[in-house]
Amino acid sequence: MTYGFIGTGNMGGALARALVREVSPLDVYLNNRTPAKAEALAAELGARADTAAHIAAACDYIFLGVKPNLIAGVLAQTEQDETPLQRKLTQLGTTLSKLVVAICVFIFIFDLVVVGDYSLT
Repeated sequence: MTYGFIGTGNMGGALARALVREVSPLDVYLNNRTPAKAEALAAELGARADTAAHIAAACDYIFLGVKPNLIAGVLAQTEQDETPLQRKLTQLGTTLSKLVVAICVFIFIFDLVVVGDYSLT
């Protein structure tokens, strides 16, 4: 299990210190808006300092130790780029939509030419 702390001030730092008494410090990731603060705590505990985005993507449990007015900014940092799977699914969706349009156009033209029905009703 991995544990991430986003916000390592008084509250987040105290929780991280308590946690490393129970789990391996190598399973604890720390982040702070002031990176030096997270790095200093990581050095003290033997944990790892990392980005909020990596913590959000990789950790099993995440502790948010930030003030409520800063949460939106933290969440914006955790947004990831599109994954390879998401890119492939987007490409597949685009290809399928083009195929469906092509089939519809073919059926419409076939109806006009072969059936000879020029009305749209």
